[in-house]
Amino acid sequence: ASEAGIDGRGLFKDFITSLCKQAFDPEHGLFRATAEERLYPSPASELATSEHLQCFELLGAVLGKCLYDGILVELPLAPFFLRRIRGLGSGLRDLASMDADLYRNLTSLKTFDGDVEALSLFFVAEVYHLGAVQEVELVPGEPPQAVMN
Repeated sequence: ASEAGIDGRGLFKDFITSLCKQAFDPEHGLFRATAEERLYPSPASELATSEHLQCFELLGAVLGKCLYDGILVELPLAPFFLRRIRGLGSGLRDLASMDADLYRNLTSLKTFDGDVEALSLFFVAEVYHLGAVQEVELVPGEPPQAVMN
C-alpha cells in the first residue's frame, strides 16, 4: 500500500516549480529580466525586502537540492549571470546580454569621431525598480557632470 502524499517526487516537484515561479518573478523585486526575458539578481533587491540576502541563500539551497535530486527547473537565466556563477570574468561583451541598447550605444560612442560634448551626455543612469524610474548620478556633483572627450 502506498503512503499518502508519496508519488515519486511529484508533490515535491510541483512545490519546487511553484516556488521558483514565484521567487524568480521580477514583479517581486529579487530578480530583473533583460529584454529577452532572461533573469538576473536585481541590484536593488534590498528594496524588495530587507532579508534579500537570506532569500538568495534559500533559493540557492533550493536549486542545489534540485540538482542533487535531478529535478529539472526551467529558469531562463541571463548569460552574463551564468558566467558569474561559473566564476568566469565579465566585461563589456557581457553587457550585450544584459542591455543590448546600452551595449550598442557604448560601443558606438567608443568609436565616435566627433565632439562628445555635442551629444549632451551626462554621468547619470536611469534605474528601474518595481515600476519606478530613478536617475542616479554616477559621478557625484552639482549639476550632473557632462561626458567629455
